[in-house]
Amino acid sequence: MTHHLSVKISDELEARLRAVAGVNRSQWVREALEERLERDMWERSKEADRLLGIGETWLEQERAAVEAAQRAAR
Repeated sequence: MTHHLSVKISDELEARLRAVAGVNRSQWVREALEERLERDMWERSKEADRLLGIGETWLEQERAAVEAAQRAAR
């Protein structure tokens, strides 16, 4: 399913968009939106990890626990 989005932008922004996107502005804007959403979601994920106490130390401890379990299973 796809949806159409209409936005009003200034003449200056339109000129800048036309300069970088060329004739396929819709695709350029779609890709820019996807990139921004991915970046924002990644930042939110990192913030959630921080709030949950999931950091480098925690990850190292988890890796060590997995490796120990794998060694014990052999």
